[in-house]
Order: sequence, then structure tokens, then C-alpha cells
Amino acid sequence: MQTITKLRTLPAPGTILVNPGDLVAPGSIIANLEYVPGALQRVEVARALGLAAPLLADKMQLKVGDSINKGDILAASTEFFYTKEVPSPIDGYVAVISPHQGSVYLRSRAQHSEDSKPIIISATKLQISLEEFLEEFLPIRQEVARSGQGFAGDGRIVVMAGQRLFKSKELLAPYTCLITTISLEEGYVEMIPLHEINQLKAMIHGVVTAIPEQGVCQISSYGYRYQGTVGYGDVASGTLQVSAEATHDLQVHDITAHMAEKILVAPQGATLAALQQMAEVGIAGVMLGHLDFDVLEAFSNQNPLRYLGQLMLLPFPIILFRGLEGAIPAPILQEMISHQGRMVLLDANTQMRVGVSRPELVVPIPESFEAMEQEAAGEQRQAIAIGDLVTVQREPYYGQQGFVWHIGSHLQETSAGTKAVLATLRLLPSEEEVHLPLVNITRLIREGKEGA
Repeated sequence: MQTITKLRTLPAPGTILVNPGDLVAPGSIIANLEYVPGALQRVEVARALGLAAPLLADKMQLKVGDSINKGDILAASTEFFYTKEVPSPIDGYVAVISPHQGSVYLRSRAQHSEDSKPIIISATKLQISLEEFLEEFLPIRQEVARSGQGFAGDGRIVVMAGQRLFKSKELLAPYTCLITTISLEEGYVEMIPLHEINQLKAMIHGVVTAIPEQGVCQISSYGYRYQGTVGYGDVASGTLQVSAEATHDLQVHDITAHMAEKILVAPQGATLAALQQMAEVGIAGVMLGHLDFDVLEAFSNQNPLRYLGQLMLLPFPIILFRGLEGAIPAPILQEMISHQGRMVLLDANTQMRVGVSRPELVVPIPESFEAMEQEAAGEQRQAIAIGDLVTVQREPYYGQQGFVWHIGSHLQETSAGTKAVLATLRLLPSEEEVHLPLVNITRLIREGKEGA
């Protein structure tokens, strides 16, 4: 086993809800987003200003995370008393500034519908024929479109906010949605907006060890990691299921309903029909020994070679242990089998160049790091005693002082829904009694003397 550290980053401005020392589970809400992030748009700012890419940073009027309105100036350059300006083409915020490309990536704010009314897109509304609708609508699985058989799903196909819906039409998904019904006979699609993405989940059992910067939460765990060669998609968590008996590429009949919401591991590859069955069943993610890129391209309607090191929009993340060919080695597979039934994290994010990051399956062992957390809390208890004057290091009581009235002996649930050893303080001068994680207070004075 080893210590494993994962960073959870807010995709949009928001508020971190947890504190260092908090114990979190995969479903723990660790942050709230101010709004749902929408489509990403690239603006060639350096080129528009006539600058070399590395000079862009000095000309930027905004920084990453800044909110923008359409027409706001992103960057400006003045030469010979003449100023060139590059305005924002959208409302949203600055997502990325690339000094290597000389580009600025802007992300729009996706529309938000509180009542979650279904969105219906039909051939009639688009004034196109049924044949054009079936041919053009990208999220429809290819073999379903060929067979002409409609189906009613249960939200197993997901389209992301800003995702293109038709091959030749500039129609983008206004929200991240679950597709609940596709009627190929009548030519319409019904989607329901997803709003869980207003919140960021931990996705892993672990302990919050740091908030290194605004919008970033560092979670440390203790367990096993299995790294692949390349990954596609994002991050998912679920119960591990290993199909060790599959000595061939997975077929449709290998994918069953009880695999829903699980992380599947198979030693070989998978056929296109099997991947489509996984999407229909609703698996959380999959690690395969290998996968033919033609199969992945047919499944995703995207060129895999263009998405190395970038996020590909998929119904679930896919990690290839070997790449284009080869199987997961038998000893590793047997070790994975020993973890079957545990909650695991599948992180498909892959970075090939600067800051190399490999996709991985992470198997936390909660009983191990809970003991580590108890030990760390014990050390903190030795540093702080009942009667000490302390100061609070985290909001909403940041900077306030008080006396320690009680120190817990075990992990308890915090106001954020996580777990930590709590201390009871009486704040000064109000005498208000509060219960805070022990790791969020610092000793000032003990027994009338200045604390260390």
C-alpha cells in the first residue's frame, strides 16, 4: 500500500466546504459552485494583437477565474500611440490562459433551470426530415440509428453543457443533461437538466490534507493504485467489479444489468456493441487491457488521437492498461480481484507532456487511513489541551479566539457532512459555544504562558 494524493479542482468559481483534517467519502460534497460551467471557447488573443505567444501574459487585462461579460477587454497592446484590444465574445469567465499557444479559453455560464423541465428537441422544430434527424443527432448510438428501433432509457446517456448535438448544425446543449427518451419513430429527443454539477464531490475515501490554492482541495488516501497507459473521459467512483473470467474482448452478453454504477475491470478489450451496452446499462467507468482506436472513435464520434492529454466527452471514463494491444497482467488482475466490492476511483485524466499524469484506478483502504487520522488527531490532542486559549484558522470563525472546553476522542460528523475530531470552544467575548475540527485551531496560551 502507499499514500495517494488527489487534487479536486472546481471547474468554476465556488466555495470549498471542507477543512484540512476532515475525513471524506466518495459522495461527500466538498465544494459548491457559483454556477454551472458551460461550453469552452478558445480566443486567439496573441494572434489578434500581433504578438508572440509568450508575450501574452503581460498584455492580459484579466486573470484566470475572472468573471466577464461579452465585450469586456481580455487583452490590449499599445504601439506607436495605437491600441489594439481583444474583446470577449461571450459572457462567462476566464478558464485558461495559455502562454504556449497565445490563446485564452473562456467558459460560458450554462443556463440553469430550477424546475428541471424536460427539453425536447424534435425534427419538426428543427424543420428537418426524420432521416436527417437520425443521421445528424450525434448522441444516438450508431447501431440504434441503423436498426431504426427507438428506446426509452433511464438517463444513461449524458450530454455536456455546450456539447454539439448535430453534425452540421450549430445547436449546442444548453445544460448538462440526461437523455431520458429517444424516439426514432417520431424523431424527437427528451433531456432532463442535471444540477448536481453545482456541487463538487470528493469521489474518494480520504482525508483533506490541504487547500493549496483557491478552488483546489487536496485529498490524501492510503491504498493501492493501478496506472494505465492512456485514459479518455473524466473521473468516476463506484464499486469495483473484475471480470477475470473474460479471456476475450467483452461482448454484449458479457455486460449485465447488475454492473450499473460499478467500475468494471476486464483483462482484454471490448467490442463497439459492448461499449454501447455499458452506456445503456449505466456503468460508472471501465479499465480495459486494450482497445482498438477505431472502436473508440465509433463509440465516441470523436478522433481519439486528438484527445491525448485532453478531456473527451464520454458517457463514462475509459482507461486502457496497455493501450492498443495487450492484456492486464495476471498477477495484477489477481490483486485487483482481492479488492472486488470496494469503493474505488477511476481517474482517466492523462497528461503526456508538462506535469506528466497517468490515468489510474485507485483503491483506498478506509480502515487504514482512519487509523492514520486517529493517530494524527492524537498528536493534535497532545499539542492542544482543555483550557488553552486558541485562535480559529478557518471560516466562519477565522481569527476569533476562545478557550478549549472539550476535546473529542473519536471522529465525529462536521457541519459540512465530513468527519473529524472536534473540539468545543467558548469564543471571546461572546461566550458562544462552537464545535470545530481540532486541526482548525492553533494554541496561543497555556496556563497563562505564551504557547509554543
